[in-house]
Amino acid sequence: MRMLEHRTAKGTGEAVKASYETAWERTRARIDREIATGDSLFSILARMNRLALGDHEVDFWRKQPGVAPLARRVLDAWDVDVDERPSPYIPAVINGRYGVRTAFSPMRYLAERIGDANVVVEFGSGWSANLFQLYLLLGNQRSEGLKYIGAEYTEAGRGGGSVLAAHDGRIDYTAVPFDWTQPDLSFLADLPRPLKVVAFSHHSIEQVERISEKFHPGLRAIADELTVVHFEPVGWQRDAELLERRVADDADYYRRLAHDLGMYPKRVRNAPRSDLDITTVEAQVRGAAWWSFTRRYNINLLEIVDGLRPRDWEVEDVLFDYDSLRNPLNPSTLLTLQAKPKG
Repeated sequence: MRMLEHRTAKGTGEAVKASYETAWERTRARIDREIATGDSLFSILARMNRLALGDHEVDFWRKQPGVAPLARRVLDAWDVDVDERPSPYIPAVINGRYGVRTAFSPMRYLAERIGDANVVVEFGSGWSANLFQLYLLLGNQRSEGLKYIGAEYTEAGRGGGSVLAAHDGRIDYTAVPFDWTQPDLSFLADLPRPLKVVAFSHHSIEQVERISEKFHPGLRAIADELTVVHFEPVGWQRDAELLERRVADDADYYRRLAHDLGMYPKRVRNAPRSDLDITTVEAQVRGAAWWSFTRRYNINLLEIVDGLRPRDWEVEDVLFDYDSLRNPLNPSTLLTLQAKPKG
């Protein structure tokens, strides 16, 4: 029995580009149909299920004396530090029981860091759905003087963003080519000074097995002020053994790990039941590492962040595995880096 026979070629540059060109071409066709309705950017994003701007009153439980004691007990039962900032979790009811869910909003987190920035760049932006959400959240007044740049690998993704921006008519938006393995940042060099940049990635680096170590230093060299935020599924990389086996491309190890997690091909009948407690952090991290192995996802972002020079960078926020979006095997981790002044 070959457990990992479905392992893909994803993670190799041309394979990733080809798959996303196809995906974004379909999205572009949908965008064209939506634009033809004459509706606003807001309505188009909502219909395309790309309008997620956060929960209402996520601190409600803190402000209500009648709620807070029980809420704290619930969060404590899930080992949540209620004083952690930013706190991604809130108490909830799930399947009739008290539990915890994520209420962290990447867009609101970014909006809080815009400050007096005059450029916001998403690297690996696809058709720039995240940039458009951020634009709608900030509004036209706060977007005055703010340039939005979608730096994207695929032509179809860049095209989709460009036609949506033209349809809106007010956003200052540009789409530029970008490759994580050969980061050309020259598109920033001719922008007006001082260049105050907020740069981010959202489940883009995941697609590239090894990104270039030149990206962060190169960005810092161009920008006068710089904040870099990564929302990427790389939390599993903090486990030394999982990372070592992943770098070594150890298929036997990951086959055994898959069995421990109880993940067998559909054709295997009466598969042995796994004894691993899947409610533990250990199980979740193993699952994420296995998913990364089967998809050839990124293996060096945490290594790069750890290797950044302390005199040049401050690691401002780290939240491991705070949300799984729609795939519990691919949870997001937040990494926020602040470039220190040069000179």
